[in-house]
Amino acid sequence: MGFGAHAAANFTTIPKALKGMSAYLAAVLKTMICYPRLHLRIGLDELPSFEQTTAKTAVTNGRCFANGFWVCPDAKADDGLFDLMVGEAVGPLTILGLIPKLWRGTHVNEPVVKMYRASRVTLESDEPLVVEADGEILYSETHRLEVDILPKKLQVFV
Repeated sequence: MGFGAHAAANFTTIPKALKGMSAYLAAVLKTMICYPRLHLRIGLDELPSFEQTTAKTAVTNGRCFANGFWVCPDAKADDGLFDLMVGEAVGPLTILGLIPKLWRGTHVNEPVVKMYRASRVTLESDEPLVVEADGEILYSETHRLEVDILPKKLQVFV
């Protein structure tokens, strides 16, 4: 949620003449003009919730999404934990500087980025939240998102 979700929502408004990366960059530029800085209450497992103002928060089970953004490069799909990236509420120039680092997965040591792990995550806000999953808008105006990992529930045969 946050910047990436709003860029995904804006992507649907970009003229069809633009394709691929040019369409994505147009959506990012449109989002740069006006995007929310979200005030979240974040709950991780049974720990007390904490508050954070954020420009981007991602809950992942894998290392990358959205055509190669390595948002949680240390995530392991089979460890029974979600990985979270919480980016502080920063300005547009800082976001532009972080985008290439997100592509390479080198953002994790940036002072404006915090990384967490948990099997249960609750995100709440008094403001409406736009939530996307790998570019698809799941919710456009929710105030609470609760996700639980279900370890070893998916059998994969290779």
